[in-house]
Amino acid sequence: MTNHVHLLIQVTDQPLGRLMQRVGTRFARAIQRELRTTGHLFENRYHALLVDVDSYFLELLRYIHLNPVRARIVASADQYRWSSHRVYLGKSQQSWVHTDFGLSLFSSDIDRARAAYQRFINERQDFEPTIERNAHEPRVIGDDTFLQKLNVPTRRRYSGIDLEMLAAQIASDARVPLETLRGSSRHRQHARLRAKIAAQAIDMQIATLSEVARFLNRSASALSRALHHHRTSPPDNANMQT
Repeated sequence: MTNHVHLLIQVTDQPLGRLMQRVGTRFARAIQRELRTTGHLFENRYHALLVDVDSYFLELLRYIHLNPVRARIVASADQYRWSSHRVYLGKSQQSWVHTDFGLSLFSSDIDRARAAYQRFINERQDFEPTIERNAHEPRVIGDDTFLQKLNVPTRRRYSGIDLEMLAAQIASDARVPLETLRGSSRHRQHARLRAKIAAQAIDMQIATLSEVARFLNRSASALSRALHHHRTSPPDNANMQT
């Protein structure tokens, strides 16, 4: 994208950190030589999530390939040269992009797989995934069964406060009745407060996005959009309706 990159990477015996270190050093220096710039190429360190491919691979693939369309950079994924979409369609080649696994989820026949993949992309041009992090381990996208298979230490939920208590506190601080936030109001301030509740509930591991959405009587997709604005936009520039 214009200021960030999404990578869907299969990790085997080589740790992800080793690859990202090369991206942050060798690749960065190569780009800086070409552009004749100095300083940091990347503003922040990379952020990694461990994904259950059986449940979420195709959703993530579609999300990544449709990002330029949702951002209105291009009208269709086929027009964007900086993604692997055209590689999946067989229209271009990149030695470091491997499509065998993804296409095999559609068909063992390569032509049928590519045609099915194209239909999969086209059927949801406005695709907004409802992918949630695990409630017990926010670094993982997958359910508890998947989490149990992993040899990673999990983070415990905060104790002493539940979702209703958190929401009531945020509403009280803003001098807005909690019933208003759970009602049909589409006022910008109320949308911001709902997003704040969702952000804190998720960060404190009190509740998942779906649980917050149900509590606030909102759809998960609408609350997800509000949460994205909350995390990425300055408060004065937020423009949310949920």
